[in-house]
Amino acid sequence: MVSPLQTLASGQTLCNPPDRLRGLLEPLRPAGLAVAKEDDCWAVATVDEPLLLARQINVLLENVLGGEGNVAMLGETGSTMDDARWALKPGMRYVLVVAEKQSRGRGRLGRTWTSPPGGLWFTLGIRLPRGELPPVSLAAGLAVAEILDAFTGLAVGVKWPNDLIVSGRKLGGILVENVVGPEELEVYVGVGLNVNNPASQMPKELRSMATSLADELGFRAPRATLLALILPRLATRILGCFEDCGPALEALSSYDILRGRRVRIRLNGETLEGVAEGIDDRGRLKVSTDRGVVSLDSGDVAWADGIVYMTG
Repeated sequence: MVSPLQTLASGQTLCNPPDRLRGLLEPLRPAGLAVAKEDDCWAVATVDEPLLLARQINVLLENVLGGEGNVAMLGETGSTMDDARWALKPGMRYVLVVAEKQSRGRGRLGRTWTSPPGGLWFTLGIRLPRGELPPVSLAAGLAVAEILDAFTGLAVGVKWPNDLIVSGRKLGGILVENVVGPEELEVYVGVGLNVNNPASQMPKELRSMATSLADELGFRAPRATLLALILPRLATRILGCFEDCGPALEALSSYDILRGRRVRIRLNGETLEGVAEGIDDRGRLKVSTDRGVVSLDSGDVAWADGIVYMTG
């Protein structure tokens, strides 16, 4: 069966898409990236290079986030997260930094994130009024999973607290960093997604643990199209989570890759084992143990049944 993304990658029109796909394509129209033709057929820009779309991407983000923003497309950088934190100047609403390659990409707890050419490596920074911090990494993971699910047909799952999993292997990850000021909050959401960088070309120690869209789909995915699809959904989910994260956490239950699996969690030097029972309304992982149900707001999943685990 041909996936919607394969149809778009081939340059063909996508006709009579289901309502959820039509709703995800609609934000691309004001930026000139999608055109709805007669008979409900959609033509979408299919250039492969995200670096060519700075102007259109800026329009996409401005339509969702409002205010003044900046989009930087880089050939190579150390870390898009570090760049974004430098680039979000006073008075700006948002910043997006996309890089073809990172030399110092990082995951949670400062772990190294391999970021070769062919993937999607970007950080979206948003300035918001100061308030309580919701589980943004879960909302961001949900946004990416929703797009991949809708357009690729792959069974993409979100592994608490920040991984994207397909076929039991790591496809991508989310990193969230915050800067809290007296009245404002800067939220930086970094996304690393293996797209056309196959696992066979990754460092030896990662090859059995990771996968890419090209590995799973059998064709090169149009990265610029994916970026344009992901960003409006990501921005919308982030804003929605700060207003009320309940709807995102409810939707996340369909993508929760740990639910019902036996897990081993490392937390503060201790190891906790049990069965994951889902994610609560505060974004905490619930684990049924011999001591009862424990709710975790931090920790590392050291092992999960059916998943080739890898840190990051």
